[in-house]
Order: sequence, then C-alpha cells, then structure tokens
Amino acid sequence: MSRKNRISYPGACYHIINRGNNGENIFLDDSDRIKFFQILIKYRNKFNLVIYSYALMGNHIHLFIKTEEANISSAMKMINWSYAVYFNKKYGRKGHLFQSRFTSKTVGDSRYFMSLIRYIHNNPLKAGFCEKISDYRWSAHKDYLSNNKIIINGMDEIMNLFSNNIDSYVDFMSSAVDEREYKILNRIRNEDLSLMISKVKGEKIKIDIRLRINNLVKLDSISEKMMSDIMEESNVSS
Repeated sequence: MSRKNRISYPGACYHIINRGNNGENIFLDDSDRIKFFQILIKYRNKFNLVIYSYALMGNHIHLFIKTEEANISSAMKMINWSYAVYFNKKYGRKGHLFQSRFTSKTVGDSRYFMSLIRYIHNNPLKAGFCEKISDYRWSAHKDYLSNNKIIINGMDEIMNLFSNNIDSYVDFMSSAVDEREYKILNRIRNEDLSLMISKVKGEKIKIDIRLRINNLVKLDSISEKMMSDIMEESNVSS
C-alpha cells in the first residue's frame, strides 16, 4: 500500500510519535536524552518549529509541534537522521534506529490542545516510570512548572489556554485522564502496534478504526470539533 501524504501547511500542529525499530530502546542513558534535546533545539530553530510539549520514553518519543512553514517531513527527517547517526556511532550499531517513518496526527481544537498535553505529560505515569508526573525528568511538564523555555518555545500560547494561571494548569495536568479519552488519544500508537503484530504473524487484517471509535461513549471532556477531526482521519486499513 502506498504511503499517505502528510497533511502539511503553515501553522499546522502535529502530535508526533517516533518509535525505536522493532520496539528497541532509543535512549540508553541520560546523555542520549540530552543529545536529543540539543538536536531538537537545533532543528527547531532551523525549521522555525514551535514546540508545545514532549515526553522522552524508553523506546519512543512524543512531540507536540506546530510548523510555521509547511515542512514537518523535512524537519523530522533531519531530527531523526541526526540522532540516529549519533546513536549508531556511540553504540557501534548499524541500520535503522527508528521504526519506519514517524506517525503523526494533526491537531486543531484548543480543547484538544489541552487534552493532548495532559496525555503526553501523563505518558510516563501510565508506563509506570514515575508515581507523579512532576517526578519525571524527561517530559515538558517540569518545564511548565519552572517556566523553562529552553526547549518549549510555545509555552506562552498554551498557558493562555489556562488564563496564564499555573495552578489551573497543574490542576488540569494532575486530573485523571478518562480511560476512554486516553484510548482515543492513544489511537495512533495502538494502530501501529496492531499492524506490527499482524505483520509478525503473517496475517492480513483490516483494522476498522472508525468502528472502534463509534463504539466509544462520547466524551464530555472532548469537543465536537475534536471528535469530528478524529473521525475524519480514522478510516485506515492495513
């Protein structure tokens, strides 16, 4: 099946998930994560990106990015290539570091912005990496708490959604993520996992994402626009 073209235009916002090839770890120590930050900042500046959020996990990365120009594919290509060159050289390995090309979902609604950032910042908690999201060193949540804009250059835009009130931000980030909302925001990750498993088993399966979303109870915490956007792009198959 041919690849779908990226939706790309000036001002587009993306939730990007980048995974290690075959589920392998892409960060083996803290210096690897620091190097990734250096690369991210370099190409953020070169490609005029706005970074809203991130979470560096063991074998994957979450990024919430806005492109001021229509250049998401070029930007991510350089970020991935630069980090892969560093990682392979450091650990004496060869071959692809990342699993195919990155997955992405365009983001539109402001309520979706808030829900997506909460999802990203809660990812380490969901994975059992910490007991509180404020304990995790490698997500943007700590940057928001300390007003550290070294990596997150779109913080002011997000804080405007919380009326520039850090307590409102903290309360929302600390509130429980509804399990149904988590499933919707986690959809891209689950699709890729299902496809990977099916390929390993040698099976050809059709994944009806539309049916899965239709079966979910409509969420009060997710707007009509967010549901519309998700439904519009949800009809994918293997």
